[in-house]
Amino acid sequence: MGLDELNCRYRDLKGELEAAYGEQVWDADQIDRIAKDLHDVEMALGMLQARRMEERKERAARSS
Repeated sequence: MGLDELNCRYRDLKGELEAAYGEQVWDADQIDRIAKDLHDVEMALGMLQARRMEERKERAARSS
């Protein structure tokens, strides 16, 4: 997934989690699934950010 897709998925999951917690009776399995999916997206976003930072460092090193 690309950055835009990940950000969109992240927003969707945050909305789902907020709605799940807004229910009168919480569905623990649903909340756990959303939380796991949210964690996976956050990890993917972090890895993408780290890769981009490394690429910037490499470009800067080559240009100096």
